Formats: sequence, structure tokens, C-alpha cells
Amino acid sequence: MWFFKRKKRVGLVLGSGGARGMAHVGVIKSLVKNKVPIDLIVGSSVGAFFGGLYAVGRNLNKLEEVAGGLTNGEIMKILADPTWGGGLVKGGKTLEYLKKIFAEVEIQNLTLPFCAVATDIITAKPVLFRKGNLAEAIRASISIPLMYEPVRYKNAVLVDGGVSCPVPVETAKDMGADLVIAVNLDGVYFSGNNQKNSHIGSTIDVLRDSYFALRYNLAMKEIAGAAVVIEPTMKFVEDFDFVGGRDAIKVGEKATEAEMTKIKKLLY
Repeated sequence: MWFFKRKKRVGLVLGSGGARGMAHVGVIKSLVKNKVPIDLIVGSSVGAFFGGLYAVGRNLNKLEEVAGGLTNGEIMKILADPTWGGGLVKGGKTLEYLKKIFAEVEIQNLTLPFCAVATDIITAKPVLFRKGNLAEAIRASISIPLMYEPVRYKNAVLVDGGVSCPVPVETAKDMGADLVIAVNLDGVYFSGNNQKNSHIGSTIDVLRDSYFALRYNLAMKEIAGAAVVIEPTMKFVEDFDFVGGRDAIKVGEKATEAEMTKIKKLLY
């Protein structure tokens, strides 16, 4: 009988992707609107940012307010923190911004279990933040290589979570998720009209394309373990173009609605 069935624990995994991660806002909106339970969240890079934001209070209005507040002027203020210490941006102003949003919230005190993923470039292994200061954990998780100075944490040197786990599905399972809904943004660069098919450009272009190819293939392996994979189709926007990426909110919502029948069937 249906009433003897144990409710499945749903884990939402929000992948990396810079400003393309605005799609995560739309995904969460759709899940909440359709009364799909979110029992835990795991986020990598921008996925940790928006996932952590929702985990604090589960407030959709706050989620959209912060997303809307990421103007070009705000981004410039956050990045106006130059250094030569392993990146172009020191990250102090970014941490100030994050602490303004998250205050002194500790991850272990959240009512919605949450994990932010970063990467230790000394060992090449992911580092999981399931406790500690939320703002500091997200600062580590969003540390895009070459852009941000790495975060020194204990004996580790941390960069962006997407370097090791762009879509950390297995982490959600380890936290007890029976049903994993994963949001993968790493296919955007190579999809549709975004794909480069003309000629090889500069050395920087080749390096950039190779980095995205590595990320894409790593993400494809990770999402194989998810019950539902949401892959929003959108125009490619640069990592810090949150204004240009604002349309991704609706795109994320639409992509989630397209998977809703499958999600509801798997819930019970």
C-alpha cells in the first residue's frame, strides 16, 4: 500500500557555471511551485552560492532579490580587489559581499542540510564543507582558477569546486539522498549555436576550449548517477556576466517543468 512507502529523500545538486548559474534560481522556483521536496542541497561554485542562499530560510523572494542585485556595478565592486597572489582578484571584497548576505551563518546550523564543494589543488581532491562559516565555504567554492586567489584552508589550497566536481552527485548520495536531481550547466558551451565550428583561434581560445571540454566530460560522468538531470538550453554567457545571464532564470524554470512528470513519478 502507498501509505507504507517510505518518503524518498530528495537531494538537489546544483552545478558550476558562473553567471549561467542564474538558471539554478529558476530550477528552485519550479521545484517549490510543484511542491517537490528539497531535503538537502549540494552545490559546486555558483551552485554553492545559490544553493546556500536558498538553504538559509528557504526564501524564494530573497533568492530572486539577490540574483537581481548582481548588477554590473556590483560585480565590478566585488572584483575591484587586485592581487598577483595566484590570481587576478584577492577575494577579500567578494568575502565581504558574501558575509553581507550570509552574515555569520554556520552550515551545521542550517535546517536544510547543505554542502559546498571546493577543490584542493595540492591533492586534486574535492573538499566538502558541511560545517563551518557559510560565507567562507562559498568563497572557497567559487574560486575560479587564475581569476581568484586560492583559499588556504588547514593544509589545503582551495580553488573552484568545478575543477574536481562540477556536478557533485555522489556527495548528495553520501549525504543520504535517495533521489538526486542534478542541474548540469557544463553542456552550454558546446550546445546549439554556442559551439565553435569555424577555425582554431588564439592560444588563449584553445586553452579555454580545452578547459571547457575537460569540464564537460567530467560533468557527463558525474550526472550518470543522478535520477533526473536538468540541462537548461541557453545562450552562452561569460562567467561574470550576471546581467546577461538573467534570462537563464526563466530557462531554468522551463527546463525543470519539462522534467516534472518524471520527477513526480520517481518521488513515490
